[in-house]
Amino acid sequence: MKIEKGRFVVTGGAGFIGSHLVDSLLAGGAERVAVVDNFFLGRDENLAQARAQHGSRLMVYRDDASDMFAMTAVIDAEKPDVVFNLATKALAYSFFSPAGALNVNVNLALTCLELLRKGAYGRLVHMSSSEVYGTAQTVSMDETHPLLAETTYAAGKAAADLAVNSYVRMFGVEATIVRPFNNYGLRQNDETYGAIIPLTVRRILTGERPVIEGTGEQTRDFIYVLDTVDAILRIVTSGSHRGEAINVGSGHETTIRSIIEIICKLMDYKGERGRAASLRERDQGRSPHRPRREDVAGERARVHGRLVRLQVEGGARMIRLAVPTIEEDDIQAVVDVLRSGFLVQGPNVKAFEEAYASYVGSAYAIAVTNCTCALYLGLLALDVGAGDKVAVCTYSWPATANAIRMVGADPVFVEIEAETFNMAPAALEATLAKTAGIKAVMPVHTFGGSADIERLCVISARWRAASACLVASASIHARRSPPARGAWSRRTTRRSPARSACCGTMARSPTRRGPTS
Repeated sequence: MKIEKGRFVVTGGAGFIGSHLVDSLLAGGAERVAVVDNFFLGRDENLAQARAQHGSRLMVYRDDASDMFAMTAVIDAEKPDVVFNLATKALAYSFFSPAGALNVNVNLALTCLELLRKGAYGRLVHMSSSEVYGTAQTVSMDETHPLLAETTYAAGKAAADLAVNSYVRMFGVEATIVRPFNNYGLRQNDETYGAIIPLTVRRILTGERPVIEGTGEQTRDFIYVLDTVDAILRIVTSGSHRGEAINVGSGHETTIRSIIEIICKLMDYKGERGRAASLRERDQGRSPHRPRREDVAGERARVHGRLVRLQVEGGARMIRLAVPTIEEDDIQAVVDVLRSGFLVQGPNVKAFEEAYASYVGSAYAIAVTNCTCALYLGLLALDVGAGDKVAVCTYSWPATANAIRMVGADPVFVEIEAETFNMAPAALEATLAKTAGIKAVMPVHTFGGSADIERLCVISARWRAASACLVASASIHARRSPPARGAWSRRTTRRSPARSACCGTMARSPTRRGPTS
């Protein structure tokens, strides 16, 4: 296929190799390139040039590419011709979280393969690694070399390769494996989990000694990153290559010691060279074993890696509840405001207030800096104050209940629906039935899904509570929000005697118990 006018998704596209691939795809005339990256190693600045030059042709999703829900949403939105799977965690990570390093490589591949099997996109280019070969049994290594992975990172890569091959054989999917050797070049990570070349450069720049890990006689096939990207694009544009595994390297072996000496010469470093035991020696307490693959990140990575191990293996785990929607026009709107010179007030704010008031059918609207301010003003507009009670969801930001306390009222918590995380109408009715003095109801639109405002207002009115239904945004909106209803419609907001965007009907006898006709 041709790159020009093609649509592509690049997982790990904010990383070292991935960002260069993104640049080349856009420079080659791609219609759209979407990056999926959790920024474990990726960096925003790696995509700065592509954003500046290509604008809306580049889309960035801050997400985990192994998350089936997230990737399904991305693929549905982007409709790519090809997915390049470059997402991973560095080799050195496997010494700190062995199971995590293995699992992430397998899960990334399986997510991409399942979507490919279901016909969600046309072709997968899966980025493996020369690490799957382990210590060279023959020189040079070709694609027939046995897979003798020596780290769990490499084992995960090898398992992912086997998964790709099995999907090709079982389902006939269009998938190709690319096995790059040791890349170097601009944007390479020089911090935790960094490779030998950028780490050595950084050490010299910061006044440290360059360090030779292990014996220094272990060898690598080093290849410049843009040569790797060129090879990937040639693979994509030169035919099918279904089920093939293709090595990408320079074909030349270089020792680690000689690489460090070359860097020292180029940087005019004449000081001493340090010697450090390899990470295998430190962690396993044994002499160097099969040194060819001892590419580790040094003492800084070892210290940081201990922290990572604690966080990954012993800490809390994040559960994703929604996929953020941040389009290029959203970003451009922020840029326009920053460039206008008016950061708090000004013509953009005025235009927004007028547009919002028109949208909700209100006489006016007031833009404020955050949800807490909006809720506080809304409660004041409803004449809620000391001694009053306000029904609010059990699931929301602390600011929601804090706004109630700021006006002197007390929050009364109402259970949510398990399916939507929004206030449950039945729970609200039960709360109103047993609790006197509730003057207003404050539901929350959670994750972009609107609460059932119409039902909540009917219930509130029946129990003579204010059917104000103030709205707090409890999270970034989900990618596909259901149609807004109730408080966002003209019908409901027009109940407000104040006719403002903040409040609705205000009841005058909130303490009466029992439903009314």
